[in-house]
Amino acid sequence: MPGSSRFGRLPIALRLMAFYTLSAFLILSSTNAVLYREMVKNLELNSDHSISDEIDVIRDMLRGKDTEKEFYRETVLEHAERKYIKHYLRVLDAKGDIIIESPQMESVIPPAAFPTPKEDYRVHGNRFEFRAGNGNLYILKSLYTEIRGFGGRGKVLQMALDVSDVDIFISEYRSKLIKMLALGVLISAVAGAVVSQRGLRPLSLITQTAQRITANRLNERIDPKQWPRELFALAVAFDSMLDRLETSIKGLSHYSANLAHELRTPINNLMVEADIALSRARTPEEYQKVIGSNMEEYARLARIIDSLLFLARTDNAQTGINLTLIDVRREIEDIAEFYSAMASDKGIQISCSGEAALRADPVLFRRAVSNLLANAVNHTEAAGQIAVSVRQGQEQSLEVAVSDTGCGIAPEHLPHIFERFYRGTSLRRTESHGSGLGLAIVKSIMELHGGVVEVKSQPAQGTTATLRFIQPG
Repeated sequence: MPGSSRFGRLPIALRLMAFYTLSAFLILSSTNAVLYREMVKNLELNSDHSISDEIDVIRDMLRGKDTEKEFYRETVLEHAERKYIKHYLRVLDAKGDIIIESPQMESVIPPAAFPTPKEDYRVHGNRFEFRAGNGNLYILKSLYTEIRGFGGRGKVLQMALDVSDVDIFISEYRSKLIKMLALGVLISAVAGAVVSQRGLRPLSLITQTAQRITANRLNERIDPKQWPRELFALAVAFDSMLDRLETSIKGLSHYSANLAHELRTPINNLMVEADIALSRARTPEEYQKVIGSNMEEYARLARIIDSLLFLARTDNAQTGINLTLIDVRREIEDIAEFYSAMASDKGIQISCSGEAALRADPVLFRRAVSNLLANAVNHTEAAGQIAVSVRQGQEQSLEVAVSDTGCGIAPEHLPHIFERFYRGTSLRRTESHGSGLGLAIVKSIMELHGGVVEVKSQPAQGTTATLRFIQPG
């Protein structure tokens, strides 16, 4: 939604401040509303009780023998003595005509302003308010009552209680509550801004650290110990990302250097041979020899490029896997037969053992075993032996092992043999035409199949490379 997207672009500090302020507003406003409502309710109840108690006193007085005299003293004499008028009294006859009332009452509260006379004047729900022309607020009550005196004409008592002071107090209290609410919200907004800024300071430091990182400065790290628990995982993940990034860039730099070296050698050979061939006129046989030599370098370049393309496709998960049930023994025998001529030239015997069926990509399976067998032939001395075996491994795995009695691999080289273009000193002497990509391709093929490749070797004793395929149960 457009609104939510605009809100999502707001700074986190601003959003936290807004939520903090909104929550403070809701808490303060609800608290003030409850307090205000309870105070008004209690004041109204007290006012109702006051006027009801006053009515009870007046009713008792009106039932006495000296009704007219007592009422006159109550409404006229005592009324005149009061500095602040609290209530007005009025007696009406059955027709609604005024018999007696407090001084100036008619000009302030006319008889018609009162509600219909009721006997249940003590019920709080029967409250009736009237605001006079002078701005004062009154509670009005009217009732039929027994009145002695006045020639028997008195029937209705009207009383008005002045609650203007209470009304003013409530109004001022309400105004103060609104001001306190506004002040509280303002203080909450300021506090929210300060708290959010301080709370997000670790993110600012992480941002500053990230801004300092360049391709030449990958050693910057964030110490997760100093961050809050909520940011600890982020700091750890960020440092882990930097570790992977640093490792990847170092590997890419090493890979680029090795790639340049591997491509430079055949290109230099082609340039030297072409330069020699062009230095003077040659016979057709000599040109033919140069072209034949160049073809070997072209083939080497083609193999390197083909291997690089294969590794690039596997890295980007673009290589499809065509799983097919294959006869492993037949496949390795066909591969062994292909290398038998090369092995026979060196007096090397190749043997195959074991039988099994496996769901794998036939083309990739042949390429992986072929690379291992080619390495074994290249690094095995004359009259040596190579054994290709198929056996059932642990946890429903199938293992294809290629063992030789060759020169072996030094322990310091074993951790690096699956790196692209990596070739140890001994390997460079025995594999002058290799590119150092064979084992890297084998590893990629096994990863595509969800398996692993392991190499165990002892110098001058031989090497065993094992392909471990995980078979579904």
